[in-house]
Amino acid sequence: MKAKYFALALWALAPMLNAAPEVFTGTLGKLPVVVEIDADGDDATGRYFYEKFHKDLPLAGTLKGNQLVLAEGDPSAETPQAQLLLQRDGEGWAGQWQGANGKRLPVSLARAQIPPLPEGAGAFMAQQRQEAPYDYLRLLQTPLKPGKQSAFMGYSLQWLQEPVTGLSMPQLSSGYTDAQRQRLNAALRDRLLAEVVNWHSCQASGGSNFDYTQSVAPTYFSASVISLNLSTGYDCGGAHPDSGDAGLNLSVETGQELTLEDVLWLGQGPAKHYEQGSESKDFEALSQYRDDQFVPWVLKVFKRLHPADMKAPQSEDDCDYSDASVWDFPSWHFTDKGLYLGPYFARVMRACEGPEWSILPWAEVKAHPGAAKLALP
Repeated sequence: MKAKYFALALWALAPMLNAAPEVFTGTLGKLPVVVEIDADGDDATGRYFYEKFHKDLPLAGTLKGNQLVLAEGDPSAETPQAQLLLQRDGEGWAGQWQGANGKRLPVSLARAQIPPLPEGAGAFMAQQRQEAPYDYLRLLQTPLKPGKQSAFMGYSLQWLQEPVTGLSMPQLSSGYTDAQRQRLNAALRDRLLAEVVNWHSCQASGGSNFDYTQSVAPTYFSASVISLNLSTGYDCGGAHPDSGDAGLNLSVETGQELTLEDVLWLGQGPAKHYEQGSESKDFEALSQYRDDQFVPWVLKVFKRLHPADMKAPQSEDDCDYSDASVWDFPSWHFTDKGLYLGPYFARVMRACEGPEWSILPWAEVKAHPGAAKLALP
């Protein structure tokens, strides 16, 4: 079974081994830095950024007693690396940075004091302050900036852009009630900040090959939902670059992100809401439902609506949309014609993703309403 949760999957790339690494602030030479150190026995890893640049430099090395030696950069690099040579100093660290060319700079680090949440901060910032203070400190230092303005389906949009990564996300500046707009905009900001954290996690792991590009496209706005598609291409230091799409589908009434089962339900009895993600308590039940009810129905509908596209290919090099496994966990978003389902293929067949025809017409969707009981066209 292929499980695809691309939207936040890059989170796992953050260089942390434990749930609570230590975070410090201080100076390297004369420049302010924020440092995260995660010591596990004799091994230590971490990352740091200069407050001037806000981009991660990965760290890896050893902890022996009160002596910490951390190499900077890619640990597999064959060229000489800069090092942090530190010793415990109360609750902090003191020592020096030694460049590959022998240059030395003093380092002084104290345990970070985590500022309170700024006024108007959303749920994601609150979560970061509690669970990822290193990322929280960086987000505080790089506030979102207003960017372009646009319009979509009669709604005015003011885009927000994060200055370091260049990632952006729209905000609704017209339409809906004030309360609805406030909830939707908060959810959109939270998603942008989550994508920013993903970008930095990828950058820390990607080394010289790092690449991360993302486009965000509104696909459908109505009185019930707003829907966007996020297309991301990335090289985070793996064997090959990769890419993928992820829908962001929000309930206008609650501001909460909708699951596919909130919209479309093929199971027996009342529609269920499953928590998403491979680590959720519902994943086994969700996977079983997708295999037993959802995928067979999707194959049946698409074979009826698009028989030529759904034919089994004659060559293994051709796209096989009749393969049940590519529809288990599709990307999805709303369109003016219906519900778009994006099949998921292995990396070597990634070109098969994103067919234009794989839209479930509204009539098919409305015949099987999901848990959210949405008003659809």
